[in-house]
Parts: sequence; C-alpha cells; structure tokens
Amino acid sequence: MIDMESAQSTPRETAGAQPMKAATAGLDIRPLMRAHAERWFAAIDRSRADILKWEDWPDAIRSEEDAQALLQRLESDWTSGRTFSCGIFTEQNAVIGGVTVSNILWDCRCADLGYWVEPGYRGKGVSAWAARHLVEFCFRVLRLQRLALVIRMDNTASQRVAEKLGAVLEGVARKRICHRQQALDAKVYAITECDEPTSRSGSLGGDTGS
Repeated sequence: MIDMESAQSTPRETAGAQPMKAATAGLDIRPLMRAHAERWFAAIDRSRADILKWEDWPDAIRSEEDAQALLQRLESDWTSGRTFSCGIFTEQNAVIGGVTVSNILWDCRCADLGYWVEPGYRGKGVSAWAARHLVEFCFRVLRLQRLALVIRMDNTASQRVAEKLGAVLEGVARKRICHRQQALDAKVYAITECDEPTSRSGSLGGDTGS
C-alpha cells in the first residue's frame, strides 16, 4: 500500500528522501506541502471547534497565510527528518484530517504519533487506517523502534483509535498535556517494531474513534 524505498544510510540521513503514500476506498494519505494550504486550512476551520476541545494548536492557524507558513516548516521538517506530517485526502482532493509523527529522538529511534479527522468522517476507521500506514512507514523505512501516543484521560475516541492500532496502554502520565494553560493527566500508549504486525494491518473499517 505504501510506496517505499529502502534506506541506504542512517534513518535520519535518508528520511527526507523517502516517499510515502497509501490509498484505499476513495481516500489517500500523502505528505503535506505548501500547495495544500487552502484545503488544509479549510479542513482545520471546519473542525476548529471540535479540535479545540482537546488541543490548542488550531489557535495558531487563523488564516490561509498561517497555514502556508506552517506547511513550509513541515516540508522542511520532513526533509530534515524532524517531523513527518501527512494529510488525509478524498478522491476530490479535499483534506479531511491528518496524521503526524513528531518529537523524534533518532538516538533511541522513538517518536510520538498523533492524528485527527473531521467530525463528519468519524466512526469510519479513517484515523486508524491512516495511522496504520504511517506506523508501517516509520518502522519499515525510517527504522524507528517505538511510537508513543499521549492521549487525554477524557478523550475516549482517540483512545479507541490507539487500541485499534494495537497500541499497548503503558500507564498514566500525570500533568503530561497542557491545554488552555492547564496541565492535564494523560494515558500513554505505545507501539513498538516488535509488536505483532497483524495488529497494525487492515483497511478501512467502522469504529467510533477520531
């Protein structure tokens, strides 16, 4: 499902050269670029009120210009191996969500995984499907060893997505997430390269997650 080239050197040195694309059932995921600014901003604006219940980041994207500036940084981050951020696209080329690997520590080959999707596309397994393919890319191409998912205690929809991915609940991190200037507890899930691959495979399927 993903177009991948084998790494020739260290993961960090080759990260920016790696292609990443997956498609199924009228959807595909691919790296976000400045050319996607209008569609990406529209998706964020449609989902703004919902995302802001859980995270603050949409506050920094109040215009298409803001979106273009951030996407320019994300393009650079992909090339340098700092962050890998993909959009979820429909057949009509509209953006309906995203999945990102960030906070990469190359020395220990671990990172954080996050995802979001527009409310109208929830309950269809979209987030889990997109995240599965980025997880596969991280383990098979970038050769990361661990991906962590840090999720608010009350965000049960995102927790269900993590469980659908086969992530293991490792515990509760106190005061781990900052939202609206409040430090909140979070559940910490993790997926490692040693986990059973079948728990990460599959196509779109119904669920109640984000």
